[in-house]
Amino acid sequence: MKGYATPSRTGFILYTNPFSNYLSILSLDNNKIINIKIIDALGKTIINKNTLGVSEKINTTSLSKGVYLIEVKFEDNKSYYEKVLKK
Repeated sequence: MKGYATPSRTGFILYTNPFSNYLSILSLDNNKIINIKIIDALGKTIINKNTLGVSEKINTTSLSKGVYLIEVKFEDNKSYYEKVLKK
């Protein structure tokens, strides 16, 4: 399956999903992203990255194949979640 951008109902896009070595996040309304977490199926935070921008590229080479939950927190203190798949 070829990766594709995943439009979100939350004002950001994740691409590509499924992903392999990198996962990119883009804010659609220029609301700055302040934190990104990648959480495994057991609820453990695997990646926790502070940032301050409208786009971010996360290196995911250390992650095993599987389903993860990504939490994206914006400067207006709203957090949104999306499922992602590491292939």
